[in-house]
Amino acid sequence: MKDFFPENFLLIEYEKMISDPVENFKKVLNFFNHNVEKLNLSKEFDEAIKLSSKESIIKLENSYGTSISKASTNDRIRQVTDGTIGKWKQNLTDEDLKYVDQRFKEFDMSLSNFILE
Repeated sequence: MKDFFPENFLLIEYEKMISDPVENFKKVLNFFNHNVEKLNLSKEFDEAIKLSSKESIIKLENSYGTSISKASTNDRIRQVTDGTIGKWKQNLTDEDLKYVDQRFKEFDMSLSNFILE
């Protein structure tokens, strides 16, 4: 999609989003043509960062009893479990990673573009 609609595509790495939410929120605002330099990083900005934190999302999903995205028919599955960076490595085998990399290659992409060591 980035090749066809580069002006409509913003990729934010999960690890960077979790490790530096303020910088990545600015990146999103810039993407939507909000001049971040002119923004007063005010109470509203701080509140938006707080409301989008993994802790807030987990609390919100628990109060709803389902994931925010409703991406699963199983109400017990959540969008965010604990937000730990790299936890996926405990769940995927080398064979799984080979398969994912193979699928990425079909789109001229590489798994290494998504993994921070």
